[in-house]
Amino acid sequence: MPFYTASPQGLIVNIHLQPGASRDLVSGLHGEALKVRVTAPPAEGRANRALIRLLARELGLPPSAVSILAGASSRNKKIRILCPPERINTVAATLEKLGQS
Repeated sequence: MPFYTASPQGLIVNIHLQPGASRDLVSGLHGEALKVRVTAPPAEGRANRALIRLLARELGLPPSAVSILAGASSRNKKIRILCPPERINTVAATLEKLGQS
């Protein structure tokens, strides 16, 4: 099963977040989720904000295009990535590359 699915507005991505890491990076797959490490601590939503900024930067999208659908207080999250239909394939290809890192 892939770690993301297409939706009419963009993509839904399963994320496994590791807050308090030594640096911000996407580090491949963790089961059926994209593993993302951020330096921010989990307190007060800082790790979630760092996750959104990192994914937006990696995908070449504005941070407003990335939002948390489920799991705001969990390491396992569902993220919505909004993008125009003509960019879905490009964003999906970038996610695939990140999943292989």
